[in-house]
Amino acid sequence: MTVEQFNKLSTHDKYDLTFNHGVFIEYFINGNQRFALYSVYMFYVEVAYCTTENKIKELTSFDDGGFLGKYSFFKKFYLISQPKVTIFHII
Repeated sequence: MTVEQFNKLSTHDKYDLTFNHGVFIEYFINGNQRFALYSVYMFYVEVAYCTTENKIKELTSFDDGGFLGKYSFFKKFYLISQPKVTIFHII
């Protein structure tokens, strides 16, 4: 499925694909808005959720990696290798 095909789906089908078949990647909070990023097939879907209204406000789909920049600075992963053990520390 392409991002163009996804955009033509009904709202219900977009929710179904995003939440049941998408892979959650990251989220961040900005004021009373929570933004969650999902990978769906070969594109991304951002879900904008309003915490004060307790509802999803918007689904934004895109396949341009430039839009991912706002998610890149939240966590840094450091790989520490030990014999037969690999540990990821989230800072």
